[in-house]
Amino acid sequence: MSAVYLVGQGNFGLAIIAVVISILPFVMMQSVGYPLYAEIMPSRVRYSGVALGFNLAAILGGATGPYIATWLVQQTGNPIAPGFYITLVAAIGLATLATVSETAGKPLAT
Repeated sequence: MSAVYLVGQGNFGLAIIAVVISILPFVMMQSVGYPLYAEIMPSRVRYSGVALGFNLAAILGGATGPYIATWLVQQTGNPIAPGFYITLVAAIGLATLATVSETAGKPLAT
């Protein structure tokens, strides 16, 4: 939520710092995320499954995120309200990740 707070200050320099703060966790997550996407799909549908799942999620989350964030700020009057939304979505993602089984040392399904 600190990045959302920094952006809300109206200072361009602070906004740049907020972007850097926001990108670091994304880079760490994606370094293991992309291989995980491939491992959870059987090889016969891997490209289609990963492409469809990833793009649908990007469309649904990317298209609705700004509207939900704007709505939250309007409803609450709190400029950091979108940070709570991001926290909730992250918790849902972590709960989902907890259901993924480890595939190390196992042949991937064909």
